[in-house]
Amino acid sequence: MTHLVSEGEAIVIEAAKSGVFTYMAFEGGFSGEPELGSLSVHQRAGMGSPYPRPLRTGDTLTLGHCQPWEAELELPLDPDTAADIRVILGPQHHY
Repeated sequence: MTHLVSEGEAIVIEAAKSGVFTYMAFEGGFSGEPELGSLSVHQRAGMGSPYPRPLRTGDTLTLGHCQPWEAELELPLDPDTAADIRVILGPQHHY
């Protein structure tokens, strides 16, 4: 899912109803000190930034620099250069 969030808005994420993980990505990325070149979190190893654990209520994430943009961006294909797009289904394609 993609959501456009304005400055100052809060994002509320409830417990997953199925599956195990939730991934978030933001334009501009998160600010933090990378560990092994990443801001990912690995709870069992106690690694990650800015929190080496799953997010908790009240945690704050600071975003890096991002450009203003319009939702529903379109990438027009030039008919003279259009080509087939290959899709390789993964193990969870049915989700």
